[in-house]
Amino acid sequence: MKKIRMLAVIISAALSSAACICPVSADTYCDTLNYIICDDEAVITGFDGKPENICIPGVIEGKPVTEIRENAFYKCNSLKSVIIPESVEKIGHHAFYQCGSLETAVIEGKIHSIEEGSFFDCSSMKSIELPDTLKTIKKYAFYNCCNIRKIEIPDSVISIGEYAFTDCKMLENIKLSGNLYELDDFAFLRCSSLSSINIPDSIISVGSYAMGYEGDGLFIPVSSFTVFGSENSLGKAYADENGVRFVNSEKTTEKNDRSFPVIPTVMVIISGIGLLFFRWTKKILMFENKYEYEQ
Repeated sequence: MKKIRMLAVIISAALSSAACICPVSADTYCDTLNYIICDDEAVITGFDGKPENICIPGVIEGKPVTEIRENAFYKCNSLKSVIIPESVEKIGHHAFYQCGSLETAVIEGKIHSIEEGSFFDCSSMKSIELPDTLKTIKKYAFYNCCNIRKIEIPDSVISIGEYAFTDCKMLENIKLSGNLYELDDFAFLRCSSLSSINIPDSIISVGSYAMGYEGDGLFIPVSSFTVFGSENSLGKAYADENGVRFVNSEKTTEKNDRSFPVIPTVMVIISGIGLLFFRWTKKILMFENKYEYEQ
């Protein structure tokens, strides 16, 4: 797996280089940020020294800052806060990987995806603001952000990847997007302070051990964990299959006026077979006890 992962990184870097067909200049902004100018856009590629509080500029050399390159702040242990401006459209994978002192992050950019491992093991993180342009939160994005207590997922988000919030042990409050359709495997595994979660009717795919479980390899359901949702949601199916407490969050009044989404109703039928199959065959074999990433 490690060789495959490293090969993917090499290919990604090669493609990134190929994309910059124009002449590229390298420089340092305010003796802190390394950047390049490519296709009339500025790209943050790294840092110098031991920066603590960074407000990434929206413009450098008259060019809009549109990207924070992969690994840009890799293991920048001095970094405590970062503000990312609206001009930024992309944050590369592992951009803030193991920034152990990072406490706050504000993303004002127009990004569509929090890439793989972007904030992996930012163990001091207490708060993060996500933009309403966000569509996907990919795997390991906030893995072991163990001091974050609350995070609000914008309604623009449609999918959350595997292990995305695993080991966020202080996470007490999570509001999922009302348009979320996919919650992947182990997404909220070992979130020991999370006592409940509301599953929106929009969801059509819930992965194995996505929430309400503790343990490492041998997973144990948390008896006090509660799933809230409608009777015809996939959240109800997940709760029933995993022996998790379920509470109907629908209003009991005007019962005859309620209508239920067609897709979630169909998925409840499918899930009885599909979720059981994936739980006992595919995903239990894919669980990784340790995530390793190298530049």
